[in-house]
Amino acid sequence: MSIGNKHGFYQGEPKLDFELLAEIHRTVSIPLVMHGGTGIPKEDIQRSIGLGIAKVNVASELVHGLRGSLTAQWAQGINLWSPLAVAEARKIMEPVVEKWIRITGAAGKA
Repeated sequence: MSIGNKHGFYQGEPKLDFELLAEIHRTVSIPLVMHGGTGIPKEDIQRSIGLGIAKVNVASELVHGLRGSLTAQWAQGINLWSPLAVAEARKIMEPVVEKWIRITGAAGKA
């Protein structure tokens, strides 16, 4: 069930249905997952966490960074042998992961 979020990048600002999320959280006793967190404002993510979201998926943002790095390496004529190319792309992705750890309040909770 969607509360107004979607996979991929948004055209405009997403409008989450916090009342629906609160109702779902009251109704079920399982952790909730937000599929499609990329592009949702920090404040809305944090409010959603307060209403029962236990996991936020942001694959679109991570894939975008990975693809950008690999495309740039290819354009520069760098050999895209997988371990080396992915190691370079990881450097681009690390700040994205760190950002989401901070936004979700997950730092130090592993």
